[in-house]
Amino acid sequence: MLTILASFLVISSIIAVNRFISIRKEVKDMTEQIAARLSISLVYPIWNFEDLQIGSLIGIEMTNSGTLGIYIRDPKNRILSACVRFNSALVSTPTETEYPVLVKTASKRVVKNIYYQKQWIGSVEVFTSDRTLLMNMGINLLVIFGCIMLILPVILLSTYWIIRKTVIRPILLLSQAVDDFSRHQYDKPIQLKGQNELGKLVKNFNEMAETIDRYNRDLRNMVEEKTAETIQAIELLAQSEKMASLGNMVSGIAHEINTPVGIGVTAASFLSMKTKEFAEIYSNGDIHRSDLESYLENAKESSNIILSNLERASDLIQSFKRVAVNQTLNDIHDFNVRSYLNDILNTIHPRLKKTTHRVEIDCPEDLVINSSPGAFSQILTNLIINSLIHAFDEGESGLIRIQIHFREAEKLLEILYTDNGKGIPQENMKLIFTPFFTTKRGQGGTGLGLNIVFGVVTQQLKGSIQCESVPGTGVKFIIKIPLISEGN
Repeated sequence: MLTILASFLVISSIIAVNRFISIRKEVKDMTEQIAARLSISLVYPIWNFEDLQIGSLIGIEMTNSGTLGIYIRDPKNRILSACVRFNSALVSTPTETEYPVLVKTASKRVVKNIYYQKQWIGSVEVFTSDRTLLMNMGINLLVIFGCIMLILPVILLSTYWIIRKTVIRPILLLSQAVDDFSRHQYDKPIQLKGQNELGKLVKNFNEMAETIDRYNRDLRNMVEEKTAETIQAIELLAQSEKMASLGNMVSGIAHEINTPVGIGVTAASFLSMKTKEFAEIYSNGDIHRSDLESYLENAKESSNIILSNLERASDLIQSFKRVAVNQTLNDIHDFNVRSYLNDILNTIHPRLKKTTHRVEIDCPEDLVINSSPGAFSQILTNLIINSLIHAFDEGESGLIRIQIHFREAEKLLEILYTDNGKGIPQENMKLIFTPFFTTKRGQGGTGLGLNIVFGVVTQQLKGSIQCESVPGTGVKFIIKIPLISEGN
């Protein structure tokens, strides 16, 4: 309202200034026109000394309220005839004493000589004032201003009511809808109808929200299904007796899963960014139809990308479920630990012989325990494969040490597994047992080995596993498995 009032005052001031300039010009033109007319019409009356006609012509010109006085003089500057306006009254016989006052009060003075056949016979002097016109202008402005001040509140109230109904209310509804949208509440359409641009915007927004809500429900259901299937697949993998062979079979699949999931995450991130940009444009009040159409196109394209890549990931996950598990982890019996370690090393010898690494074993020759040999095979095979992939670069000669001892007092079988490789960065220490976490994706790492080791130790054997590592000095795994005795 203050802005409108200020605008009105500025416009009124501009109009008043322009009118003032116009009045000054009108008075100037009027004065020159009166002098020009009299210099022509008074030629014969002056030449013939017709005083009555001279007075009559002067009287006619004095009827203009802006004319203050007219003096007719002869070539010797003597007054032949004159008429002066004082206090709204006309004085037809002024003297020279009124002349200075007239000169002082007049806004414009024009003197024009009168000639008869190129002979100078006198002069006409016209005095005018713009005071009356300015007073009339002021009165008119006051009347106009008063009328506007009476009408302005009605106009403002009407304008506010119209704007509130056609603009503010739809914007408030859109703002609330965007807030609900940001809280993933897509099932609350805006209850507003109209054929204007805001009405069309609300309609398009409702259609967009309905579409996104449908895609969101479908995506949520699909993610829940695929998550359940993924968990089931991981549990099946964790129960496998020999994950080393299974890891070789699915390493390529694990790499393939990362590609569609990565693309889906990128598309979701892009959609989130575009949603924030759209909300910012809307909050700034600079929204256009093109902005909404662009956002809808991005949302549709991103949703299609997410859906297609999740379907691709789903197919890959299904392949995990079809992997054959040939051995069981539940076969518990007495076995010689040192002898079984040699069997494990023989199993992975084809892979070890391609390197110059050494494996040293520190274990009593007569250590016999009652447990699951398949579980021990899983643990040690995955630890050795993990070192071969992550600890050493190609061409290096590394050392792997496996120390196994039975602690009678604590009834624990302790396994110390170490290598002198490059170690594990501190930021990765909390992630090493996470499923599918690997720093060697596409280079032999599946992200399953240490997770399966963790599951076998803690869930099947009811033990504990701890990892210690300093980058550049290698890694140490401390495994403790509870046993009743060393054997039967």
